[in-house]
Amino acid sequence: NLTALSGDCNDNNPLIHPATVWYRDWDNDGYSNGQTLTQCAQPAGYKLLSQLLGPQLDCNDNNANIRPNATELCNGIDDNCNGQIDE
Repeated sequence: NLTALSGDCNDNNPLIHPATVWYRDWDNDGYSNGQTLTQCAQPAGYKLLSQLLGPQLDCNDNNANIRPNATELCNGIDDNCNGQIDE
């Protein structure tokens, strides 16, 4: 097996290798909370940087409705991760 000998994880995808950095996006909203893992296999709840929607950090990675660039609602929550509530 050439893959095992070369140390590559996926010969069909140059982005996947032993030093691949995966970004946590637990709620699958396209924004990471900043946590990363470095490994070959894609961990559950993690994406490649190229799969994220932007560099902004998700302030609540357990709720896909709370994320950077979300519409701010009058609900007592910082929906758009800008540090302000109901602005």
